[in-house]
Amino acid sequence: MRQYQELYKVLESSMPKKVPGLATTRWLARLAAAHVILEEWDALKIHFEMYASHERCYTARELGSVYRDPPNKLYLLFLRKVLKEVVKVNKVFQSQNVEVTKITEDLMDMYRNLLQIVVEPSYLSKCSKQDLPNLNIKSYILPHTIINFGHEFNCCAESCSLDKEKINYVKERCKDFVVELINQEQMRLPDNVETLLMLKSFHPSNATSLCKSSIVPIACRYKSTFQDLDELENEWSNLSFVQWPAACLGSTVSFWAEVNDHKTSADMLENFSATKDPEKEEVDSDVEEILSLDIE
Repeated sequence: MRQYQELYKVLESSMPKKVPGLATTRWLARLAAAHVILEEWDALKIHFEMYASHERCYTARELGSVYRDPPNKLYLLFLRKVLKEVVKVNKVFQSQNVEVTKITEDLMDMYRNLLQIVVEPSYLSKCSKQDLPNLNIKSYILPHTIINFGHEFNCCAESCSLDKEKINYVKERCKDFVVELINQEQMRLPDNVETLLMLKSFHPSNATSLCKSSIVPIACRYKSTFQDLDELENEWSNLSFVQWPAACLGSTVSFWAEVNDHKTSADMLENFSATKDPEKEEVDSDVEEILSLDIE
């Protein structure tokens, strides 16, 4: 390790990064490992070649062979490109302060990005996010010869000494990896994606907007809960005209907690009427006069 650090310092004028350890239950950690290995590829290649020749170490000789083989670098370059999207969403799901109204949309965006790598654009463009969980992509997989495997992959493939047949073999395996990843993701997508995607309507930026869509289509899914849809829509519209505290507008949970505590004058009058004892208290005559309607 010390010898490699000295070599890397000479080559890069800095200390090498530690390659993250891998665990079978945390395969997404492979992204971090792949990133470090690719950054230090040339230094690692030189190190293992030198160590193998001086120490006659079998492991060093095998690792040196790995770093001399261009397909291995191509695989890692492609893996890094694909896993960036997956890891980004995985971190969202592991977060303690996740935005609940947008998490499903993040998941579906990641899934669509994977589909865009290997599925015909003409077919995918006709599919909404709600359709994605039930897509049968088998008949619409692109041939590996026209798939874009990423800028870094393409540059490496052009500059390495591999012949066309070997590069096509690498591309075919990369395509198979993405297809399998899509299949695995599809099996794990929730059944009620359409409903979950509707949650974004409840984000404060939408709920307080003057141009928001009606709440009725969502409420109709829960008719037993919402009896008076006209009243519900009025309340939904009124959210746009209340001066909500700025502190609650960045979080859906905080915003709706504030909405739950918000009381209009009508709410307070209703609560007052429900709690007072009619035999012992009389309604203030001034308030009664203001609220009464003189209809003749």
